[in-house]
Amino acid sequence: MEKFYIVRDTREKKEHGWHFEEDAYCAGMEIDKVQFGDYCIKGLESFFVIERKMGVDEFAHNCVETRFKRLMDNLIKNCKHIYLIFEFNPEDVNDYPSSSKAPAEVKKRLKVTSKFIRMHIHALRQRGVHILFCGDKMKAEKIAYRLLKKAYEIRCKRAR
Repeated sequence: MEKFYIVRDTREKKEHGWHFEEDAYCAGMEIDKVQFGDYCIKGLESFFVIERKMGVDEFAHNCVETRFKRLMDNLIKNCKHIYLIFEFNPEDVNDYPSSSKAPAEVKKRLKVTSKFIRMHIHALRQRGVHILFCGDKMKAEKIAYRLLKKAYEIRCKRAR
């Protein structure tokens, strides 16, 4: 089986995203514009996509953004397997806005509640989006790599 390339979207912030090195299965990572999501496999962009969320604050903000809703609608319409990978824990959602990293004066003005975030997560799951809470960046990156590798293996077996 040939090695696969992981494509990281150009809009992913360099200091925050994941990095995948060449190994026995992966030919490495390319940085290029990804139509939907943050990470995919080169040539399989409509088969498997990962959207990464660094923290609960980022996702809470996304829950009220029209842009994020459009992104998810497009992902669901155009991609077979969609993963939303969180670099935080479910407790961060349950404790929101207390778990927010925002300064105290900003935190007390936050309008998004934990219930609203949970409803948003549930709605995405109902639409077929796989959501994984990984706890931190390192675990999220390892899980993302395993998922990308498995998706490539499955796709290659189907192509035979």
